[in-house]
Amino acid sequence: VVARAPAILGFDVATELMPKMRFLDKVGLTSFDMARFPPYFTYPLDTIIRPRLLFLAYLGLPLTSKPLEWIVAPTDRDFCRITLGVEPEVFAKFKAALPPMELPTPPRRKRRAAMLGKARYSLEGTDKLPLQLKSDRRFPGFKERFSELSRQLGGC
Repeated sequence: VVARAPAILGFDVATELMPKMRFLDKVGLTSFDMARFPPYFTYPLDTIIRPRLLFLAYLGLPLTSKPLEWIVAPTDRDFCRITLGVEPEVFAKFKAALPPMELPTPPRRKRRAAMLGKARYSLEGTDKLPLQLKSDRRFPGFKERFSELSRQLGGC
């Protein structure tokens, strides 16, 4: 699922993914339907997914009569004309008559107070790890490599 829709990893579970999964369950579709079209989660629930699936139910068509990507992915005009064979005006009237949907609001995140003039992390009270770099004099073989390099450069 993530390989076909990597944007899912950046979504908030409580406000974006769970409402869409609950709506799929509520209308009678399964996680198998979602797994066949993972980009389903990238479409807005209130303006694309909900109106189109409810319009299918309004027309008396089973929700599994069309693949989910044919229902969700096209524009409103193509959804009506190509997928269903109806005029877009019929869908526009249906969509306008739908009551608005209340979506969960994302939780407010606490901001951390700025630590002006203070280091965020401190090594005080911890054992410092010895770090050896290739240019470090404590690195094995440094003196030999340094003297060889000095000879090659003309005794700098």
